[in-house]
Amino acid sequence: MNLSDTAYTPAVDMWSVGVILFILLSGYSPFDHDDEEQLFKNIKEGVYCMDDRIWRYISEGAKDCVRQLLTVDVMNRMTATQALQHPWIRQKHHHHHHHHHNNNNNNDNNNNNDISSIMTSETNSTGFTDGGGSLTSSMNMQPPEQMPKEILEEKQNRLKQRLESIRMIREEEALAMDIAMQQDSDNSNPSI
Repeated sequence: MNLSDTAYTPAVDMWSVGVILFILLSGYSPFDHDDEEQLFKNIKEGVYCMDDRIWRYISEGAKDCVRQLLTVDVMNRMTATQALQHPWIRQKHHHHHHHHHNNNNNNDNNNNNDISSIMTSETNSTGFTDGGGSLTSSMNMQPPEQMPKEILEEKQNRLKQRLESIRMIREEEALAMDIAMQQDSDNSNPSI
């Protein structure tokens, strides 16, 4: 089956959410291979590795959420509604809003930082306590140990490198568009 033969559905977006969440949590792409053919095969088959050196510091709830998003079978892949109901997301969202409600009654400006706060609490600490219940007790598991500073810095550096690559690509695209527009303008207004 050719990828271009498959229909685009919201399940494709949820796969993308899984890839982005994987990158935000770990600092590296779930599908990364030097051989392009093997890379595409890994993507189509959903073959990825959660490197224990990094993922042992990520909660089981977060790992479960990523796994359910990176499910190849679209019928078994988590939908947006299911993702919002996932215990890890609900616990993180509840903790974030509980924290901001106690510290600042005006939450309007804080809502834009939900994902950032969730990622920060997941990777900088165990991220399991919310003052009431916890995901640890509700899913009957132990919280991961705290991520060592060196690994956290390495992850942050990889994310910075990815962002810098994206910035450079965008600059190159903008430059190419400017050149193309200039050439189109030159071709439509030939000088006599």
